Amino acid sequence: AAARVRLERERREAAELRLARARDLALGHAEFRAALEGMPQGVWKFDAGNRLVIANSRAAPLLGMAPEPLVPGTPFSAILQAGESDQDGLAGPILRRLRVIAGTDASESFVESEPEGRAISVTYRPLPQGGWLATFDDITERHESERHIRHMARHDPLTGLANRAWLMECLERILAELRLEAEEPERRGGLALLYLDLDRFKQVNDTLGHPAGDALLRQVAARIRQGLRSGDDGRPEDMVARLGGDEFVVMLRTASGTLAEKRDVAAMVGDRLVAALTSPFDLDGQVAHIGTTVGIALWAEDGGTAEELLRAADLALYHGKSGGRGRHVFFEPAMDHEARRRRTIETELRRALFEDEGRDLLVFFQPQVHALTRRPTGCEALVRWKRPGQEGLTSPGEFIDVAEETGLITALGLHVLRRACAEAVTWADPDMRVSVNLSSVQFGMPGLVQEVAEVLAATGLDPRRLELEVTESLLIENADDALETMKRLRALGVGFALDDFGTGYSSLAYLQAFPFDRVKIDRGFVREIHVRQGDAAIVRSVSALCGELGMATIAEGIETEEQLATVVAAGCQEAQGFLFSGPVHPWRLADVLSRLAAPAARAPRMGPPAPLRAA
Repeated sequence: AAARVRLERERREAAELRLARARDLALGHAEFRAALEGMPQGVWKFDAGNRLVIANSRAAPLLGMAPEPLVPGTPFSAILQAGESDQDGLAGPILRRLRVIAGTDASESFVESEPEGRAISVTYRPLPQGGWLATFDDITERHESERHIRHMARHDPLTGLANRAWLMECLERILAELRLEAEEPERRGGLALLYLDLDRFKQVNDTLGHPAGDALLRQVAARIRQGLRSGDDGRPEDMVARLGGDEFVVMLRTASGTLAEKRDVAAMVGDRLVAALTSPFDLDGQVAHIGTTVGIALWAEDGGTAEELLRAADLALYHGKSGGRGRHVFFEPAMDHEARRRRTIETELRRALFEDEGRDLLVFFQPQVHALTRRPTGCEALVRWKRPGQEGLTSPGEFIDVAEETGLITALGLHVLRRACAEAVTWADPDMRVSVNLSSVQFGMPGLVQEVAEVLAATGLDPRRLELEVTESLLIENADDALETMKRLRALGVGFALDDFGTGYSSLAYLQAFPFDRVKIDRGFVREIHVRQGDAAIVRSVSALCGELGMATIAEGIETEEQLATVVAAGCQEAQGFLFSGPVHPWRLADVLSRLAAPAARAPRMGPPAPLRAA
């Protein structure tokens, strides 16, 4: 009886255990199913026979499929057939890819996406007991975010054009393709780079403001796109990029042909772009007139790499801007030689200014005299450079433009100002003025007035003896700021002269608007003034106007007695030129000034003395 009771108890406990296990299994299955259905990813599990074991309800919608065929036991081939009916969605491409890799032993992940639409990430994993598992994840938002980040990294945010990084990447890829093309250089396809720089863009920014400048750049980008060629589908075949500021580059594919034919294609597009950017721009009711210069470089004649081509096109652009804007210019090897020369000058000039403390930058002086008495009234300070390894002295024409382009003109101008003022203090005549040229770059310096005041204080020069010479270009670039700076300097007691009058726009309005003490008439009007009535009439008119405005006139470039007599008759009060003296070193200046001040020196004579001309 006891045994029967024990046996019955064991049966009951076993039944309860089986029931508990069944309940746990059912609960576990429900929890697993709930977890499976709660996943954001779609899941498929197939057995070793490629039959569906598990599929959650998220998988089919992610692929754009109807859920009916996705029941356990469905062969993968049937699911594949159902997915093939989806011609435009992602199901077909994803299932075809899974068909290829199903049953393989290596895990794999891939992404399928629609153009400007959904993106699905698929992960395939083989299972140890046979079969395989596939998960599907909608990464559209992440994919779009990554696509946007890639776009921003490759494009200019203002214009939407490609930026420098994307241009160089595409350029390198295309050059690699070109190198693999036909072996005959004369017949293979080619590529041209067109480097554009806008003319007068700074004036738009300064006068209309930066928002107008941004609007202008967007319109420029649109016009450049319109100026490019189009393929059969209407999309541009060529690429345009904004490198920054007002610089743009067009990458132009050229068909197979001779070098002359490729140059013709590049020239045609260059002319089209120049014409497109010459037309007026409407900036919210304000009309802006700009223009462009285009530098062109051809592969592989002007460079074999992306960097070499871009540099060659940039050199051609620089050459085009310096020789006359509003045109296209092809790269020539001589331009590279000129660029190397300018870099050498920049390096040596920087060393002379900042390492050698300007010891080799000498300040010479050329006297200015009263036109009738020939007595000296002042001296113009002129810089000369004793370059290491060079014979003689280097004239400013060799390095001033490099100094202005690189910003070294600021330090150079301050060096000349200090030397000139320090020398003028030692002159015997305590009233004789010293004239120092200022470039537009120097004049735009915020601390110019303070620096001039400090130099005057350090040298002890009477401010009334210092005269600063400026050119018309300075007044054109920023008249309001220039006038304000001139007023502040004049408050120190400093005077002003308008240099090279007649070489720029020669607007007589400048004479009335700006506080000049003297106007220097350019040597171009003096050279043949004694034989050309027109030049004499111009000098006479300018002298009369300046006289009415209380300004003196100085005729530059006087070399003969005939020239001097004619400018005196035209009303010029002062003169400067080799007839009196060339620029001389400070240690010779005292003798030259004494000779000019002597009565015998004021007797008429023809031509400059040979020793002075050599100086």
